[in-house]
Amino acid sequence: MSWNSFVNELERNVDWNDKSYRDSRAVEQILYEFGRQPEIIRERCETILLNNELLEEYEPHMNYPRITMDKFMLYMHPEDLFRIRIHRFKHKKLNGETTAKVHSHKWLYSTLILKGAYRDKSYRILNVNEQEKKAELSLVGDRVLSEGDTYSGMLDIAHQTINESVDEHCLTLFIRGKAMFPNARIYQPESGTFYPTYGARQQLRVGLEHISRLQVDFH
Repeated sequence: MSWNSFVNELERNVDWNDKSYRDSRAVEQILYEFGRQPEIIRERCETILLNNELLEEYEPHMNYPRITMDKFMLYMHPEDLFRIRIHRFKHKKLNGETTAKVHSHKWLYSTLILKGAYRDKSYRILNVNEQEKKAELSLVGDRVLSEGDTYSGMLDIAHQTINESVDEHCLTLFIRGKAMFPNARIYQPESGTFYPTYGARQQLRVGLEHISRLQVDFH
């Protein structure tokens, strides 16, 4: 499988408009087959590094360095039906033993563990009150995913990823679909509350709006 055939498989064989994500198993199989050829990932990264125009296009969508997880963009569909990324979940020595918060995404996704492992806790989202920013979560899964494992995330599921290793990073190949909601959410299960979170530019707007009024309590 080449890089182009990988992208073509995702474009032709997946309905990225389907909110129920019935093609999730197909995406996981495509990921699994592609993940057996790490040299193609290396070639794609080299292509981006040698193409300044492509690097500049992808740069705003990358997050490196970050405390818990670095994000590297490898591909963006021209109509933004899907994106392909590499994620690095840092080990405890490097992330200060911090963990990601429980969160849900505004898009569907599938992932393959390339190296290392992490724990994934999944919660079904129940009884959402948008006005009061309250939501009930029910734990439905708690598992450790290791090299070669795949899984997919649905719109009605929140999750938390934790690299429990002291000295081993976890590397994943990640595919996200098109945006289905205007924002993602960060949940606080203990209090039954949540708050919305946005892309970098919109999140910056939220911060500046609060700072302009000298308000310090915002996300």
